[in-house]
Amino acid sequence: MEADEYDRSFLTLHPTVAIVTSTDADHLDIYGNKDALVESFRQFVGQIQPGGTLIINHTADPSVAQAAPTGVRVIRYGLSPEEGPELYADSITAQGHQFGFALHGPQGTVEELALAVPGYHNVENMLAAACVAQLYGLTPAQLRTAVAAYRGVKRRFEFILTTGSAMAPKIYVDDYAHHPREIEAFLRSLRALYPGRRLRVIFQPHLFSRTRDFAPGFAESLSLADEVVLMEIYPARELPMPGVTSELILSQITAPQKSVQTREEILQNAKIDPNFDVLALLGLETSINLCLD
Repeated sequence: MEADEYDRSFLTLHPTVAIVTSTDADHLDIYGNKDALVESFRQFVGQIQPGGTLIINHTADPSVAQAAPTGVRVIRYGLSPEEGPELYADSITAQGHQFGFALHGPQGTVEELALAVPGYHNVENMLAAACVAQLYGLTPAQLRTAVAAYRGVKRRFEFILTTGSAMAPKIYVDDYAHHPREIEAFLRSLRALYPGRRLRVIFQPHLFSRTRDFAPGFAESLSLADEVVLMEIYPARELPMPGVTSELILSQITAPQKSVQTREEILQNAKIDPNFDVLALLGLETSINLCLD
């Protein structure tokens, strides 16, 4: 089950095994600052049952792992051994919509894993999930079958359209990434899948407070694209904040082409200019049906 740090609801849980994928600053409308967020993660980790296991991303704040109770096993994970984790992947390949890799960890090595949900971040997530499976006794053969069978969830690297050839692809993909680190991981993965292809991104910032707090990070990650189209901020539970608009991000983006457009303008422009190699929708409140053939 998901342990959600938003509104501290994960502090109702007392797990036997816990995975912490990230302690990056987020939900600052709830926490106020990153220190308060990290302290909440420390409380969560402190609630792991005696004899349990914490599987934590090597990029997480070090104090979080230190909060694990005595007797709780701590396993750090990451994408490569150079990063120093006990659990890592190597032989990572990107082909078609599939990422292949080998898992190396405290429970042993599993070669030739094939993940049909692409993305380096998804390889990281699968490392942690597979480690839990190993803890509960799944064999390498069972892991290979399970990883290959996983098809992800809606609006997470969801391919809407895939046509054309390897030399001239036409790819339309939707992902709910709404944090700078998520966006960077997603776009780097698309670049690995379709090297040298023109990448157009449509992004809707989510929350005024998140836009205010992370505008430079959003701009840096979105600048990995060739063209960026921003929509107006989705306010969700928030009221507007003076001076906080999508222009705050747009002004710092260094991509060759950039603009702010309404949903209606995006739909109209898609009819006028339907030519693209790779089109990615990111963070949209609701997906857009561009009616592309």
